[in-house]
Amino acid sequence: MSKNEFSSIDEALDMLSEGVVDITFIKKTDGSVRTMHSTLDKLRIPYGEYDTVNSVIANSLISDGSSPLVVWDLYNNGWRSFYMGSTIEIEESLVFGDTTQMVEEMVQEKVSGDEGLLTGEDTDGIISNITDIIIGRIEKATKDAPERIAAFTASKISQMLINTIKGMKLRGGRG
Repeated sequence: MSKNEFSSIDEALDMLSEGVVDITFIKKTDGSVRTMHSTLDKLRIPYGEYDTVNSVIANSLISDGSSPLVVWDLYNNGWRSFYMGSTIEIEESLVFGDTTQMVEEMVQEKVSGDEGLLTGEDTDGIISNITDIIIGRIEKATKDAPERIAAFTASKISQMLINTIKGMKLRGGRG
């Protein structure tokens, strides 16, 4: 599922609490485009940060949406934030999303075939396979990024032009 914005704080918190969400947004500080691999899922956040997760969720639920939403950034291994109104694209992470499930399936396959034992060689093989899959996903996402940014920019320009034309009509101009 890919979309341009969260429909509500509740939806954002639900998605972020259930797994990893790739959020592409425009930074308010400098106008640059950034993608965060974000979560509020306690299984993916260091144990020492659990109290912060609870506070983030509680504060977000009483927010009117005008303040930034705080999330755990998996790449930077720390708390970061973004404004919900500045999002370009939101999607469940293809990079991280099903990694746990892949590990479980590969371990189960190895364990069931090898009398319940998982060797160091098996572990290395599983890590190598999953790493290759994730690298492929990252390469695809990198290739698709310029097209997504161009489409977003074009949509914003179109909206600006529509607003300009509507403004001209209201002022009695042509159009």
